[in-house]
Amino acid sequence: TYAAGYAMFALRRHGRLTPRRVGVAAGAVVLGALVLVALDAATGGSNHVTHALGSDLPSELAHRWRVSFDGATHSVGAFIMFASGIALLAAVSRVRPRPALVDAMLVAVVVSFVVNDTPQDVALWGALGAIALLALERSRVG
Repeated sequence: TYAAGYAMFALRRHGRLTPRRVGVAAGAVVLGALVLVALDAATGGSNHVTHALGSDLPSELAHRWRVSFDGATHSVGAFIMFASGIALLAAVSRVRPRPALVDAMLVAVVVSFVVNDTPQDVALWGALGAIALLALERSRVG
């Protein structure tokens, strides 16, 4: 999640976003994550990421997304957190011009939706973080 955000920040700060540059950055992020998991496994580490990559990854992702759906819909409060976070993220994504730091945060939040299983937390706290970064960037002098 962090690597994806940092990669987007680097891309935005250093030139145009092109499909090729985004693809290379995404590949580097995935490769870096796989290297870290491989190092963890090689040194005897054992966690849910190592187990997920060592087993049936598509079914593991499907399971996590099902758990995510259940988490976002298990109560009215959880759904309100999720829906309000999504609405705020959509509002932030429509801001023009959007600072590079905010784009990086938005990309990290999207990746977090894919790999984490608490979408209500990701949506609400990610949105509040993106709003804070937007305020920070707009308050800078000069």
